[in-house]
Amino acid sequence: LCHNGVDPARFFPFQEKRSVFEGASVVVGSVCVMRPEKRMDWVLRAFAGVAKLDPALRLLLVGSGPEKKRLTELAAELGIQDLCHFEPAHADVAPWLQGMDIYINASSSESFPNALLEAMACGCFPIGSGVGGIPELVKHLENGLLFDSSSQGQLTDMLTLAITDANLRNKLRANAVRTAHGQFSIRLTLDRTEALYSSLLETRGVIRAAC
Repeated sequence: LCHNGVDPARFFPFQEKRSVFEGASVVVGSVCVMRPEKRMDWVLRAFAGVAKLDPALRLLLVGSGPEKKRLTELAAELGIQDLCHFEPAHADVAPWLQGMDIYINASSSESFPNALLEAMACGCFPIGSGVGGIPELVKHLENGLLFDSSSQGQLTDMLTLAITDANLRNKLRANAVRTAHGQFSIRLTLDRTEALYSSLLETRGVIRAAC
């Protein structure tokens, strides 16, 4: 198994917070193509459910796609449009990730999401749905939080915990960075991939010799 890798030289925590929000206490965010399976509507609803906890909470969503218009309309319906910023897709997402405190991947289906790995490498506290390869990356209460992918309410509960428990948030953010840089660096990915190809070539050589 060769997981995707992240480049620690590009994706790392930035000491001085970069954000479009001045004076925000906690910035919740996500980076993705705005498609239905990404369930950014869940993220908006979860944020609306916690916004009353702290008037300085903010939501940053980065990406473009067919759901963008519907999502901006939903933010207005939920009364959180002034607390949200919708940023179009960018080739370089590191500065945007470095401006987030909590990163949410609410997808209904996933493989092994690069954006979530990059967010962890940038020091975000990750919250992910328990689908696909996400549980291989995020270990519940060790380096982030997982929620049942069928439960919108559980996502809101996990976001509430992340916002209200600053000690847990800071501890798991640090663990997330260690996980991303220590277990999923691009160097390790290259080494594993080279080892896999080498073993396959050696096996092929043995088979040929036997023939």
